[in-house]
Amino acid sequence: MLLGAALRLKLFDHRTLQEAHDLIAASYRYHVRGVARVPFKDDTETVQRYLKENWLLYLHDEVASLCNDPRVAKAIVLAAVRANMPDGYDAEDELQRMLKDRYAFIPL
Repeated sequence: MLLGAALRLKLFDHRTLQEAHDLIAASYRYHVRGVARVPFKDDTETVQRYLKENWLLYLHDEVASLCNDPRVAKAIVLAAVRANMPDGYDAEDELQRMLKDRYAFIPL
């Protein structure tokens, strides 16, 4: 039933996954903070493209890794499909708990 609803979903309220996105972004910032600085000088467009590409690579890999955990995948789908409903709120809360456990090394 949940999978069928997810497949029929054309749009969803992205705010249901905003905190999850923010936690993933925090983990990215934590991981890159000690990495060598951007290898460009004075070319804002190139720097912005470099940062965006690296963020998107990280996000793609992290989401793929997260979705290997059936509990995380279910919470994501349930939060999107049942947005603004009690079980959707519960799924958002559960997703946030799982991500905070995963990123416990980050001082949030």
